[in-house]
Amino acid sequence: VKEDEKIRAWFEAVDTDGSGKLDNEELVEALQQAGLNFSLMSTGMMIKLFDRQREGKLTLDLFVELYSWISRQKEAFLKFDTDNSGKLDLDNGEVLSAVISAGFRLDAHSFDAAFR
Repeated sequence: VKEDEKIRAWFEAVDTDGSGKLDNEELVEALQQAGLNFSLMSTGMMIKLFDRQREGKLTLDLFVELYSWISRQKEAFLKFDTDNSGKLDLDNGEVLSAVISAGFRLDAHSFDAAFR
């Protein structure tokens, strides 16, 4: 319950127009406050993915859903970024490990054709 209250307070703090929905600029601000820096174009695409009503804004529930999804993606990325470089490298097998983990089975030739 405390986590829900924190998220609601965070949401309300960045909902500067008090609409109960975050627009693109408000979403950028919310994510920046969480240490996640996305461009307006990226957050616009996120809104399109999660905004089922096609209003161009996210309700609190959709924001929670989006933030949870971003958190899961970040965890997955960090799992495969074994050298902590902030990127997945082709040469040390990080990309291959991520591809295999996602359920794709590629031989070396197919992997090289797809990623090099």
